[in-house]
Amino acid sequence: MQVSQYLYENARSIWGDCISHPFVQGIGRGTLERDKFRFYIIQDYLFLLEYAKVFALGVIKACDEAVMREFSNAIQDILNNEMSIHNHYIRELQITQKELQNAHPTLANQSYTSYMLAEGFKGSIKEVTAAVLACGWSYLVIAQNLSQIPNALEHAFYGHWIKGYSSKEFQACVNWNINLLDSLTLASSKQEIEKLKEIFIATSEYEYQFWDMAYQS
Repeated sequence: MQVSQYLYENARSIWGDCISHPFVQGIGRGTLERDKFRFYIIQDYLFLLEYAKVFALGVIKACDEAVMREFSNAIQDILNNEMSIHNHYIRELQITQKELQNAHPTLANQSYTSYMLAEGFKGSIKEVTAAVLACGWSYLVIAQNLSQIPNALEHAFYGHWIKGYSSKEFQACVNWNINLLDSLTLASSKQEIEKLKEIFIATSEYEYQFWDMAYQS
């Protein structure tokens, strides 16, 4: 079994909880209150800025030029492509730049990004790769699941979110992250893999907490 599959199997139940969370189901069924989604967009905007910094650690800790370039491209993808989903809703929800600049991450948000950065700083390129994986991969799985709900993709407001995170372009980014982790861990010891599992499960739990934080807003 490849390491990515091993990590997925250990986090599957957490991702199931994410999919069934009322915030996520509200997106899929078009019933989520706009104010809750607005709060989420602002918090996720702040999250992505810190998330990109974790990828920057991948550039620093990369073992060769090709991996450096891949992490650099991933940063550009976060700041341009993924952020474009947020920019769409920033316009739709009339969120001002001043509001974004004055916004502060919640404790759950700050704890999540601080954890990823800490693991990335003290670990190797393997830990960096594992730390960023749960976010993108779980979003892909969630969006693919929501896309199966009748008319979800066509929803006038939430359809754009589901389309963006279930797109072939986003899937390609996630697949790169998965394949990189598997290639980096071909000769890893059981102890090393268990550490990566610890990081993956923790970040998966942080994902659930992020959804719950947004719903409780």
